[in-house]
Parts: sequence; C-alpha cells; structure tokens
Amino acid sequence: MTSSFSQQRVVVTGIGLITPFGSTREQSWDALRRGESATRWLRADELDLAGSWQFAGETFDEPVVAMAVKAATEAIHDAELNFDQEDRTRFGCVVGTSKGGMQSVSRAVAAHGLATQGEDGLPTNVWNQFPPNMPSLMVAAQNGLEGPCLCPVAACA
Repeated sequence: MTSSFSQQRVVVTGIGLITPFGSTREQSWDALRRGESATRWLRADELDLAGSWQFAGETFDEPVVAMAVKAATEAIHDAELNFDQEDRTRFGCVVGTSKGGMQSVSRAVAAHGLATQGEDGLPTNVWNQFPPNMPSLMVAAQNGLEGPCLCPVAACA
C-alpha cells in the first residue's frame, strides 16, 4: 500500500552544524574525517554565539536559541537561498530539542529561588526563552518563514 505522502518530496539544500567538534559544518566534518571523538561537553567559550535577537518587543539571548539560529543561518547560506525571491509559505522550520532554554531557568532560580510563585518580578523574556519550541520559532521568525514551524521533543530519560 502506497501512502500519498510518498509522492511528496523534500530536498535538503543546505547544512548547518554545531557539534562538540566545532561550531560550523566544516569544523565538524573535518574532525569526523580525522576520527576524533565528540563524546564530551560543549563549553560556551568554544562556540561563536555572539549576539541577541529582537522579536515581538523582547530581547532573546538564550544559548539554545543562538545555536539553532546560527546552524540555520549556515544552512541557508550553504543552500544559497534568497527568501526575497521565494514564496515564504513554502519554507518551514523543524528544530528538535529535549529541553528549552536552561540558561533562562538558571537565571530565574538564581534571582528568585525555587519557591517564588505568582508575580515574581522577572522580565517576561526569561520565561519566553524557556519553551522547547523557542529555537524553531526564532529560526522561522528571523528568516520570515511562513510554512510549518515544528519542534519534535524527545525526553532525555
């Protein structure tokens, strides 16, 4: 039995990577070819994640969002896409995560402790950076993508 989905095609036109090997696809590919191991923690100082983003009047600086935006920007550049010449409704975004912005949660706990409830005085953008779908939303927003914006979430247990 053939599904109607089998007639639809998806083309991967660009690749962007941030891995323990490096913060670009070239660094990652070169390390793989040398047979290096990527079983280690990524340190923030190893990544080139400078910057923050404005969206809906909020400033975002969460590392998980920065990694997603950086990898997507690299993939778009690799694909030589110019969205100004394309129908943006035909371009979507899928970024899978297991958690949201843990740095935002850490900031909230450090500033107010775990027992704080209700009006805690935290800026709204601290909570807005935590949901696991925020990387996908920011990639779509930064590039004006109007197609589906998805975030498959997997537990890490």
